Amino acid sequence: MTPSVPAITMMWAVCVSETGEVIASDDDSGGRYGFTLDADLQPGIYVLNVHHCCGGGGRYSVTASQK
Repeated sequence: MTPSVPAITMMWAVCVSETGEVIASDDDSGGRYGFTLDADLQPGIYVLNVHHCCGGGGRYSVTASQK
């Protein structure tokens, strides 16, 4: 998963399972201080927590793809 943001935005993310297990997390490896997550997910419910470094906000989108 990679965010698409219009400008440099310092974001990080954590993907957790429905039981609260951390599946993947990242900070800054996505370019422009964004995140990129790569995880093999089984069918189920997951939560993606996206955070701005400084408590800010703004427009962004997240793209997920299937290999």
